[in-house]
Amino acid sequence: MANFVYAVILLIKNGTYRDYIAKGAGQAYAKALLTAAVWYLALGIYAKATALLGPLGAVVGWLAFNGLSLIISNAWGLKDGEWKGFAAPKRLLLWGNIVLILSWIVVGIANSMA
Repeated sequence: MANFVYAVILLIKNGTYRDYIAKGAGQAYAKALLTAAVWYLALGIYAKATALLGPLGAVVGWLAFNGLSLIISNAWGLKDGEWKGFAAPKRLLLWGNIVLILSWIVVGIANSMA
């Protein structure tokens, strides 16, 4: 509750409450709703997948779930141009995504051995 009140105070103090009705705000709301729907569906799929993945299903599934959410959010940021003009951090981001994918492979192999 304290965070909400503080956020409202800052919105009024800075005059940024107008941003919620500014041109283009609808597109941001649509993205937020789409993201929430995808997150909700992903949690449902994760819950089902944990049972199908075997004894380490929760561990393997959680790694895949969070890693995939990071990769998708990074891809969305790249698509929207958030990384424009930041070549070195963008390269680090891409390497991080590669590490996530490689970790899935390693954990998948380990899960098949369990």
